[in-house]
Amino acid sequence: MITSNHQYHKGQLLNGYDYELQVWVKKGIILDCGHPSGMSKESYSCCNARKYKGEKITDIRAQLSV
Repeated sequence: MITSNHQYHKGQLLNGYDYELQVWVKKGIILDCGHPSGMSKESYSCCNARKYKGEKITDIRAQLSV
């Protein structure tokens, strides 16, 4: 179970929930959403968590200019 006890390092989210991207982050890495696999297709992700899973939150935020 994940809780919303946010932890930051140098102003960047390290552990917790990014409300803007709507993803959970652990050790700076975006976690998968846990939705059933049938909710996503090759060209469509059910949510940002599925789309960016395994990526560094800092890289994705920089990429999206968020």
